[in-house]
Amino acid sequence: MKNLKIKKVKNNFKRHEIKKYKRLDSGWRKPRGIDSCVRRKFKGKTIMPNIGYGTAKKQRYLNKSGKYQITIKSPKELDYLLMSNLFYDVIISKNTGKKKKKRNY
Repeated sequence: MKNLKIKKVKNNFKRHEIKKYKRLDSGWRKPRGIDSCVRRKFKGKTIMPNIGYGTAKKQRYLNKSGKYQITIKSPKELDYLLMSNLFYDVIISKNTGKKKKKRNY
């Protein structure tokens, strides 16, 4: 696998006027007002999320080391990934107990 330079940028799109009112959640809501400056995309206002902010297709779902993360629950699942360990990082499930982790992994 060719080393890809990971260029992931996560934009935290905040809801318009979140600083003005405490009762509003910070999660994004699309502005629908007839005079909304954000909906009309005025310069200097809150930016709206759109398709251009998406991750490149080759870099989607990769972690920072350039591998895919897979959560496994049993040692059998680990056997399937033995041959392709160049492409995957393994995470042991949180539901797995201490004894099984020691014995199997």
